[in-house]
Amino acid sequence: MPDTIVAVATPAGRGAVGIVRLSGPHSASILEILAGRIPEPRRATHLSLRDEQDRELDDVVVIFYAAPASYTGDDVVEIQAHGNPAILQALVERVCAQGARLALPGEFTARAYLNGRLDLLQAEAVADVINGHDMRAVRAARRSLNGIFGATARALGERLQHARASLEAGIDFADDLGDEIVDQAGGDELEAIHEAFLALRRTAERGMRLSNGASMAIVGAPNVGKSSLLNALAGYDRAIVSPVPGTTRDLVDADLAIGAVAARLVDTAGLRDSDDPVEREGIRRSHVASEEADLTIIVTDDTPAADAIVKEHGGTCLVVHNKIDQRDEQPCVTQHGGVTHVHLCALDGRGIDGLVKAVETHFDLDGDHENEFTAHARHVAALDAVIKELALARTLERQVHGELIAEHYRAATQALEIITGRYDEEALLGDIFAHFCIGK
Repeated sequence: MPDTIVAVATPAGRGAVGIVRLSGPHSASILEILAGRIPEPRRATHLSLRDEQDRELDDVVVIFYAAPASYTGDDVVEIQAHGNPAILQALVERVCAQGARLALPGEFTARAYLNGRLDLLQAEAVADVINGHDMRAVRAARRSLNGIFGATARALGERLQHARASLEAGIDFADDLGDEIVDQAGGDELEAIHEAFLALRRTAERGMRLSNGASMAIVGAPNVGKSSLLNALAGYDRAIVSPVPGTTRDLVDADLAIGAVAARLVDTAGLRDSDDPVEREGIRRSHVASEEADLTIIVTDDTPAADAIVKEHGGTCLVVHNKIDQRDEQPCVTQHGGVTHVHLCALDGRGIDGLVKAVETHFDLDGDHENEFTAHARHVAALDAVIKELALARTLERQVHGELIAEHYRAATQALEIITGRYDEEALLGDIFAHFCIGK
């Protein structure tokens, strides 16, 4: 039998209301000890909670959720008390004195997963809803929490399983079913499944950017306006701006939203030859930050200094042509050799909107918002494994290598089930018998 756990569910500090939650088999009996009765399930009830000496701890509103119709799948009690930290701590201590223990981080959601109330995708989406940096990210997280990502993954998993079942049935019962079963499961259907997973992977990668954000490094020669650009995007003076070359000697970062992209933006030391050992170390760190970044923003004042950096980064960079005010230019966005060039003025903000749009486009976040859902690196990695197995299967001749194709289907299915945390080999046997009525 699982422990009964308790935790304060509202942020630290004082507030009008503070919430204490219990989950586990003794939640109701502990509430009865504190309040003298157990209220009707799912109905907000005004109660007085008492300490061990029958003194009032607080005047509260309680909601009791009877298992399994609760968030965790166990009995759950939610106590809405006054938001005084002393009151909340006293309530937690009183509950623990009756046999409960303090919940571990994420343990309520972990129990919801273990009790089948959520799959892993939905469990992860709970944190994404809480941590979303804007309403677009929150809405995408809600779609994952509502099961859209999981439902799509499971539907494709069923197609994988059915194709594998068809192949194995066609191999094992060739006399009854004929070679056309192998052709159907290993030909057009394999190609269609492969394309569907490629599409899902693209959507999941966009979702990863919404939930996890991206790392970006601002690089360039001294005094081209790197720190001014960081300040313009951050909306405040995060970095020191000075006409003296070498002012920025170490990495200066800021967490911010660039349009729909949650980003950690790093301002780096100016790239130049230097005899100063401190500045040389800053320049070395600049190169490391640029190499590790998801996107490098190369800032130039239209001197040739940025050309070598552009060649080094290729499609993983944007080029910002700063100081258009000094050249009497208008802000614009152009394309050259597959690289986006943004002409702007970091000091007065002209053209910053073009940079924001270019960043969203780079991360494929400027399109339809309605079908987005949040995702994480492990989901994309699992989809990559699925796509790899299906690509290998497509290289095989269907009539000769049906068994190997089926094995790639099996490996792809296992990789996919890593996403939701469930894998059921017995379901394959049920699928074979349900679809082909073997032995009738």
